[in-house]
Amino acid sequence: IADFSHRLFIFGQSAQQQLSDLLTQRAAGARFGRMSNNDFVREMYANIVPWDPGADVVRWHADRMAMGLQTREGLVWELMNWRRDFSDFK
Repeated sequence: IADFSHRLFIFGQSAQQQLSDLLTQRAAGARFGRMSNNDFVREMYANIVPWDPGADVVRWHADRMAMGLQTREGLVWELMNWRRDFSDFK
């Protein structure tokens, strides 16, 4: 978190730019880059929200990525925002 905040301040990066860097350029990026879209969706749900999304949801997101309608960064961003908003609602 400190590195994230520091880079936003120093480099003027948006949160989405920072997320993109994390998923593509860091050590984790190599791991994520080798994953299929299905595996990536499952991994992000497992790490961001507290439940298994089920095969239909995984397939829906993976198909949208394959068609260029959604990026991996976009999925993570949506899940993070949803989780934050849900936590605020509780």
